[in-house]
Amino acid sequence: MKTLTAANSIFTLSIGDVLGVPIQLEGYTTSDAFTVDGHAPTEVRQGVDGHMSTGFVHSLKKITIKLEPTSKSVAAFDAWNAAMETTVDAYLANAEISLPGVGMKYVCTNGALTKYTPMPPVKKMLDPLDYEITFEKIVPIPL
Repeated sequence: MKTLTAANSIFTLSIGDVLGVPIQLEGYTTSDAFTVDGHAPTEVRQGVDGHMSTGFVHSLKKITIKLEPTSKSVAAFDAWNAAMETTVDAYLANAEISLPGVGMKYVCTNGALTKYTPMPPVKKMLDPLDYEITFEKIVPIPL
């Protein structure tokens, strides 16, 4: 039976040239661990005569990860960003996301760090840190 449980999800991130070994992300925010933006796989236009034309286009896939400032996984994003600033070059990552509740796994390839938050917003309590990774592909695979 499928469930909506997110507590048993696993997000593994591999940044080979930076971390050496894959890490399992941990320390998500309470109600918003990570989100995937929708993308537009088709472009559509309509001519002046009213006829529609369509075509497939490749599009990037963005995942936003929200971590508590106390998360051990923050160090991986700090290291990733520091490596890029030091070498003035981009390092790509791959990820695997497992959602047992719905019986699915998602393989994410060629991801670039497209949003890095260097420190948490400081309020009454420290707010979560947002990181965005833009992947070339996200492929769903049944578990």
